[in-house]
Amino acid sequence: MKQATLLSGIISLLVSTSVFSEESSVGYKDFYLGQSKQQVKNLIKGKYTNVTFSANEDMKIETGEMVYTQLFFDHINTLYFIQVEIRAGEIPKVKQRLIDKYGQPNDYPGEEFNRENKSFLIGRWLIDKRYKVMLWESEYCRGSKLIPCIIYVDYIDLKLKDDKEMHEQKIKLDEQRKKDSRTYDGL
Repeated sequence: MKQATLLSGIISLLVSTSVFSEESSVGYKDFYLGQSKQQVKNLIKGKYTNVTFSANEDMKIETGEMVYTQLFFDHINTLYFIQVEIRAGEIPKVKQRLIDKYGQPNDYPGEEFNRENKSFLIGRWLIDKRYKVMLWESEYCRGSKLIPCIIYVDYIDLKLKDDKEMHEQKIKLDEQRKKDSRTYDGL
């Protein structure tokens, strides 16, 4: 009887830690999708000196020589998007590191172009149908020998991104309802 109670206690402990642990193993260096903003702030204290904050407290960190990492948080201060910008990097080395960590790209339908940062998609990984890792090369990598090649690696928690977008949409709808309810009826 004691063994059954002990076993059920261990199982419930394992289940509770796996259910409440939202932090993933998908990320860059010390930063993983699902970390809280406070955890990230504790990580960067004393370790990184060149940190800038945006108006909504998203962060841009110089994480290495010619390497910049942008961290984006959702409405509940959870890290949902990491973008690493590697200036003058070597694409084969970066791609090999991603393959070593996540396996071969498994979600690559064809060539895509990102107009926002003017880059081409090289590889895309879909992990557990929740996380997406994408490797991009700037258009300069393909055409110019004079301009250094810029590589982007995006890490996205699809569930947290959808939750954030739904929250933003709800806020806009609420604001529109408030605006519509304050109409002027005339004299």
